[in-house]
Amino acid sequence: MAADPQGSRPNFGRPALENLEDAHDVLIAQLRDGFADLDAVIHWHRKLAVRSLGCINGGFYADLRQEEKVWAALIVTDERDQFLTEPGAISEEAALETRLDYEATFVLPATEMAFRALRKSASEYFGEEDNETLTVAGEEFHAMRPALSHLEERQKAMLDDLLDGVDGGRAGLLDWLRDLNGATFGQIHPKFQSRAYKESDVLRRVLLDEYHDDAAAKLTRQRLAFAYLLPAFNAGVRTLVGKAGEDTGIDDQVGATMESLKA
Repeated sequence: MAADPQGSRPNFGRPALENLEDAHDVLIAQLRDGFADLDAVIHWHRKLAVRSLGCINGGFYADLRQEEKVWAALIVTDERDQFLTEPGAISEEAALETRLDYEATFVLPATEMAFRALRKSASEYFGEEDNETLTVAGEEFHAMRPALSHLEERQKAMLDDLLDGVDGGRAGLLDWLRDLNGATFGQIHPKFQSRAYKESDVLRRVLLDEYHDDAAAKLTRQRLAFAYLLPAFNAGVRTLVGKAGEDTGIDDQVGATMESLKA
């Protein structure tokens, strides 16, 4: 587990930035420890989108839908075996090394970009005495935080519904698809919404957990989460915090990450 730097880290009087660093500490500790199953992996990436303030290349999430070798390295229970060519094909040491590489080449750049983005809204004012510092840290971020927390709650609920299978039959599926508008802050791909309902009876039954092969249906929903929901969640967070259209500066690193993890 990651060492806890809180307490030893100097306090530079900007609570918003310190809170962001604390949130990153938790994410990193979870990544290094690994996850119980693929659902937990997916939810961790959902949280990463929020705590990186959307500073992620959405294409990376979509690419993960086919990265079963990476899934196996992220999972630390026997659940990983279903994603390997044979049980025990990856050692615990190799899996941990992959998770650390994942942190260094993907998560670290995202946390840096988030810190830089929030830093822009943090400012200090000095009082009459030299040692008197009044800090206004992340005013815009603090004003936005209730909306961001609400968005995160909605995203968690929508992802839970997808992974478990949407309730309520066809009408319930249409309600869920419409609710994606708010949960993604309007960033869900419109073709996903229409195709999810109309493209095929098989896909509709998979989404409603009415397909005859439970395991295959579950895996399909998990791949859909990577391909459509996580990129849209990330884009929604980025839009909400006002970073839409800005260069994250990490696209090249994200591409290199996937190649390095395949090596």
